Amino acid sequence: MSKKLTPEEAEKLKICLKEAFDHFDADKSGNIDAKEFENAARKFNETGQTKMSEAKIKESATEFIKLADRDADGKVNFYEFYRFMFSALDVKA
Repeated sequence: MSKKLTPEEAEKLKICLKEAFDHFDADKSGNIDAKEFENAARKFNETGQTKMSEAKIKESATEFIKLADRDADGKVNFYEFYRFMFSALDVKA
């Protein structure tokens, strides 16, 4: 069951998601493509306790784009990222 967020909680989450999106969007184009997702995953992989193989990183990037890319243009804009993350977190604003 989805958790209903207060307006304040929703705004805080939106700010956090924008910061995360900006971290992924390395070229500051306003979109995340598979390469940017892969690069961010590699950086996380260097510091994380659970290591992913290069094949798993590429697979995860492909899957992320496939699931989050609502307009099927091969990249994820902030609106798509926001919607995807709200859905994944099972919350509603």
